[in-house]
This record gives sequence, C-alpha cells and structure tokens, in this order.
Amino acid sequence: MKKNIYLIAGFVLMSFIFSSINVFAADKIGFFNLREVMQHSTSGKKAGD
Repeated sequence: MKKNIYLIAGFVLMSFIFSSINVFAADKIGFFNLREVMQHSTSGKKAGD
C-alpha cells in the first residue's frame, strides 16, 4: 500500500515538472520580419542579389 502511494506521488510530481518545462519554452518563441532582415543584413543583401 505504501509503495502505491509513493508511486502515485512520483507521477504527480513528474507531471508538475513536465508542465512547468512547457511554460518556460513558451517564453522563448519570437517573431522576426524576414523582409527587414533581407534588406539590412549583409548576408541577406548577398542572398537578394
């Protein structure tokens, strides 16, 4: 019986850990303007030629 309680507690703890990892990953999503990058960067200018 005690082993089952520890097993359930472990699964609950792991689910909290995995759900918090997804929250940290959501902060790193970004957007960029491809047209501006192509016009202003040196490698973008070379690729446009």
